Amino acid sequence: MVKKGKQKNLGFDELAAKAQLERSKEVLQENGFLVMPAVSTKGLAVCSNINDLVNFFYAKMYACNRNREIQPAKSVKNDRSNVSIFVKSRESQGVSKKRAIAECETIIKALLENESALCLDNPVMSTTVLTQKWIVDRAIAILNGESAEAEKIFRDRMERNLVLLEDDEDKILDKLNTMYDRVVKSASKEKD
Repeated sequence: MVKKGKQKNLGFDELAAKAQLERSKEVLQENGFLVMPAVSTKGLAVCSNINDLVNFFYAKMYACNRNREIQPAKSVKNDRSNVSIFVKSRESQGVSKKRAIAECETIIKALLENESALCLDNPVMSTTVLTQKWIVDRAIAILNGESAEAEKIFRDRMERNLVLLEDDEDKILDKLNTMYDRVVKSASKEKD
């Protein structure tokens, strides 16, 4: 047994390990592999199945937002379906079902604890939010401390929404102008 303070340096260099890790990622990406950041599940793993995740979602939602004016409407069938889709999306990243459930639990916790940082139009009221890729990506970015990436995702969404609103506004104005022209034409025909 080696006592603390008497341990030998076995040549482990943290900088060299990080450089090796980065090089490994590059090699994998060059060979067509998708390299995703890991989601830490340390200290969690309370959930072991889809039902546990649904219950965890609502328990965490209530714990984080006790003063909601509107109570969420639960639908067992829809909730299980949404959470199942969420777990399968994590499994498609190449992790086991057990690991995917643990990651989903961590993401749900981060999402609900940082709901205000997500700048959503409406408060989280159901598991449907877990099927929205951009929201999950933002929660993961916040979880991984990548606030700049999270901000970029949010800004991209807002820019897309503004473009859609401008397009909708133009279409509505065009329709109103067309309707106005028809009314004016029909009124002028009735006068004649």
